[in-house]
Amino acid sequence: WTVQYIILQPFLAVVHIFFHDFLHHHPAISYALTAVYVVSTTLSLSAIIGFFHTFEKEIERFRPLHKLLCVKGLVALCFYQSLGLPYLGDWLGLDEAAKEGLVDVLICAEMGMVFSFAFCFAYEVSEPDQK
Repeated sequence: WTVQYIILQPFLAVVHIFFHDFLHHHPAISYALTAVYVVSTTLSLSAIIGFFHTFEKEIERFRPLHKLLCVKGLVALCFYQSLGLPYLGDWLGLDEAAKEGLVDVLICAEMGMVFSFAFCFAYEVSEPDQK
């Protein structure tokens, strides 16, 4: 599953960067690339969860699942917002600057009201001693 982050993810990033104008005029291809990205990320996340369950007893004192869920939750929420909020902005009749501002405001609110408390719980001030 690591190959996805070595080959597939950089390839998709390069395609999105260099063919941005082409993808803007051909939304079906853009949606297909986004679907590939979502499936790739989901498979990678399931592999990480499988790794966690394999070594659960050895690493449980470090609470890796809490940390993983916090980080992945934040990244996934930002990703899905970036997919869905432009459509909400179109529906509301917002211009591009207002759409970007909407995304930024929601990310700040989520970080301040949700994820900051979750991160305080997942990342304690002092980690358990090594045994």
